[in-house]
Amino acid sequence: MKKLFWKLASKFGAEALTNIFTGQQYLHRVYFLGPKLIQGVAGMYSDSRVCLNLIEGSDLPFEHNHPWGYFTLILSGGYYECRGKERVWRGPGWFAFRSHTDFHRVEIPENGYAVTLFIKGKRNKNSTFFKMEDGTVLKDLKYWRQHKIGRDKIGAMIQWKTSQEIQSDINSR
Repeated sequence: MKKLFWKLASKFGAEALTNIFTGQQYLHRVYFLGPKLIQGVAGMYSDSRVCLNLIEGSDLPFEHNHPWGYFTLILSGGYYECRGKERVWRGPGWFAFRSHTDFHRVEIPENGYAVTLFIKGKRNKNSTFFKMEDGTVLKDLKYWRQHKIGRDKIGAMIQWKTSQEIQSDINSR
């Protein structure tokens, strides 16, 4: 599945997400219906609804939710899904429907990965929220401001890569 993902990415381009704490690109997305790039508060990102995700690293170190509900299906690999005190292995064939209010965190084991089909629902709010270990919930931008992380660095977390840039990345691996 990873080979198929990169083949699609080299044809259509992909979105790459970088973990702001580790500097690692940990999530790549290929959109099936085109990227539909829009301007967000910190840069350009895709608002398309159907994508294939390649997750090669863990989420940020706290739970988050999304502005939309979603459906996810693990096609290969797998991850630990953390929700509150629960940490459960999710492998190929596992799927879920989640609300925009559901908090979670994805943990990828060392040298692991997951390829998922991901379908976004209707946008229900304009922001993501983070849930800290003590249960405190903060709007994403409030968290970044409290930690003196500027919009330029936030914007750099999500980058659109053209098919040529993806091909160059593949060739340098």
